[in-house]
Amino acid sequence: MASGLSLLHFRCTSCGNCCKTTVVPLTSADLRALVSGTGLRPDVLVQWLAPDEVDMTGEPETFALLDVGRRLMALRREPEGCSLLDAANQCSAYAHRPRACRAYPLSAEFGRRGGVRRLRLLRGLECDHATDGRVSVPQLRHDHAALRQELAAYALSIADWNRLQRRRQVLGKRLHGARALVERMLASGSPSRGM
Repeated sequence: MASGLSLLHFRCTSCGNCCKTTVVPLTSADLRALVSGTGLRPDVLVQWLAPDEVDMTGEPETFALLDVGRRLMALRREPEGCSLLDAANQCSAYAHRPRACRAYPLSAEFGRRGGVRRLRLLRGLECDHATDGRVSVPQLRHDHAALRQELAAYALSIADWNRLQRRRQVLGKRLHGARALVERMLASGSPSRGM
């Protein structure tokens, strides 16, 4: 029996709470889409978080080994929230937003035939949502599948980066910093992404 199906009536009320409180991990594809779509420099969009600054339980493979230690690439946050959140609590880069933002705040599991098996609102979120909407199951399935695919590709690229960095360590060479990793990310792949 599927659980949480009442959330299929979820409607975002644009309260902006998720953008004010959530740390958004980025993938290479997210970064390319944001840089291409907004024209902003990576250093304006990204911040690098140490393992003790963020809970990434279950995703340790997304921490990159840099000259300053292990870091997670995340969307830059200001004291009032996401740096892309405007004064009206709207995303100023909505068409180019990261995959994690597209799937947020619903966590979904799907059955073999594609139906929703389990749906839940991610914990730790003060979400002023309404229950008079209609969630598109095909869009939800697409967003979650695309997120899993991008995370898997990103984890592989970070594993490759970390292997190269560990090799530099063994050889007594200085580790590369975030700038080198960002340049590598921007040089690979295509920035195109559908809404």
